[in-house]
Amino acid sequence: MVSPRTPNFLITPKHTTESIMKTDMNKEFLIDQMGETIFHRFADFMDQHDYETADCLHSEWNVDGIDPEDGNYEFLFMADLTEV
Repeated sequence: MVSPRTPNFLITPKHTTESIMKTDMNKEFLIDQMGETIFHRFADFMDQHDYETADCLHSEWNVDGIDPEDGNYEFLFMADLTEV
C-alpha cells in the first residue's frame, strides 16, 4: 500500500524496479534519493522540535557517526520480495 508520504521514487512497478537495480548509475540515484529524503524528514522533525524522532533518523542513516556516503560503505540491494 502506498501512503501519502511515500516518496515518488519508491512507487514503481516491479519490472521497472528490477531493471533499475541492474545499473550502478541507478543504484547511486536511489542512494542519493534515500539520503535526501531522510535529510528532509530530519529537517522537518527538527523544525517541529521533535528531537527524538530526528535523532532516530540520524541514527538510521549514519554508521558509527559517519555519513555512509562520506565513508567506505557499500549499500546492498535485494530483489523485490513483496509477492513471494
